[in-house]
Amino acid sequence: MRRTILVLVLAAVALIPGLSADAAAQAVGYWKSISDVKGEEGKVTALWKLSLDGQGQLQGTIVWTPKSGPDAKYESKKPEYNGLAVRGTFWMKGLKKAGSDGWNGGTIVDIGNDKADVYGCEIKVIEGGKKLAMRGYIGIALIGRTQTWVAATEAEAQKLIAN
Repeated sequence: MRRTILVLVLAAVALIPGLSADAAAQAVGYWKSISDVKGEEGKVTALWKLSLDGQGQLQGTIVWTPKSGPDAKYESKKPEYNGLAVRGTFWMKGLKKAGSDGWNGGTIVDIGNDKADVYGCEIKVIEGGKKLAMRGYIGIALIGRTQTWVAATEAEAQKLIAN
């Protein structure tokens, strides 16, 4: 009887969001990056799909942008990035799990211009998995900028991708 009660209690706890799952795992999915540039604040700049690679590291690809179609190629002064597909290329990679709510040690390529600057990258799941704090930095995390990304449902993602 005690064993049955224990199993039921553990099962109930497992169903309570935030108690059973590691918050860092909530980073996997679709995310809308939101502009923090003056005059563009609040606009969705891209839809990202974050996933785990074969080594369990977090990686991200852009699956939609408001300014480029599905076949758009990135034009860069850096030959290693020039001509890559805007959608489908892993622009973020190598993030390792850090604690219960984040990822760090990875890189992200800024494709907002033709320079293809590569930044260090760390992500923290915030607001119960509704948002991400994505920080890009040069050298050390203290020298950088944090963008807030907002979770997107599968339905929202498919609607944007279809356009």
